[in-house]
Amino acid sequence: MLPAFQRHWRERTGETVTFRESYQGSGAQSRAIGGGFEADVAALSLEAEVDKIAQAGLITHDWKAGPGGGMVTRSVVVIAARQGNPRGIHGWDDLRPSPSSTPTPPVTTTSTSRAPSWISSASSAT
Repeated sequence: MLPAFQRHWRERTGETVTFRESYQGSGAQSRAIGGGFEADVAALSLEAEVDKIAQAGLITHDWKAGPGGGMVTRSVVVIAARQGNPRGIHGWDDLRPSPSSTPTPPVTTTSTSRAPSWISSASSAT
């Protein structure tokens, strides 16, 4: 995807855009950005990670104000169950402790590094 965008940008503007990619876990990405890593684009797994960047003063607008509430997607790739599905898990509602809660992995016991996340620092040079 990035090479295709680089070609598109070069054809459209005459500028060369470069990317420094990082594929660490989403939490590590947000800590790096909050700590000074320069990033023009960040795709993070959890709302709290975006909030860390906003609290560092690096997001100057209400990132949740757009039509998607700041989220690109709310889709889930896979929900896995043990063989035979002993708990009868078929969707999110089966994972909720109550109808008004949202299942989120506990940060202290789970690694969100398995969730898709990336950040990129882009710079233009002609």
